[in-house]
Amino acid sequence: MCLTVLALGGLALAPACDKKEDDKKADAAKKDGAAKKDDAAKKDGGDTKTPEGDVKAADGGAAADGGAAAADGGAAADGGAAAEEGGDALVIKASHLEPKPDDPVNVRLAGLTVVEARFDPANLEGGSAVIEIDPTNLVTGSDMRDGHLKSPDYLDVAAFAKITVNVSDVKKADAGYTAKLVVDAHGKQVTW
Repeated sequence: MCLTVLALGGLALAPACDKKEDDKKADAAKKDGAAKKDDAAKKDGGDTKTPEGDVKAADGGAAADGGAAAADGGAAADGGAAAEEGGDALVIKASHLEPKPDDPVNVRLAGLTVVEARFDPANLEGGSAVIEIDPTNLVTGSDMRDGHLKSPDYLDVAAFAKITVNVSDVKKADAGYTAKLVVDAHGKQVTW
């Protein structure tokens, strides 16, 4: 499942993602980074992550902790499994009020849970869904920006660890679909 928010004002939803050029670039960069980490880990005898996502010790055995690894090959901060890079996510294309050279910024919120969904895959019109998002998995490509967005200045993920999105009134529109969204985040509810 992949939802892309093109703009918060005339919201357009894509019912499914095709492998887009950005995804291909991200996958290539991830593989390149994994290969570099693998080489470095072999040099210093550390654990490595296989392409299948399994963590292996440099000697080919299982990782000592037996735990799941984060998508980037590191351990998840809470000791659990982190959301996968290519897994379900909500991607928001955000621009600054005063445009910056890197606009729009892709804000990727992984860790979606579909609480309820009612739709016909062949015809999404009239469909509805309730989706919960874990904002602690927010990724923009900049650690500093990620930290700022997770802080009390924006999402305050320490106090508000869940975002709920209610999707209803799905209608066919041009090349995609439109829908009514009610987003409950940061203790506030907003409708589009």
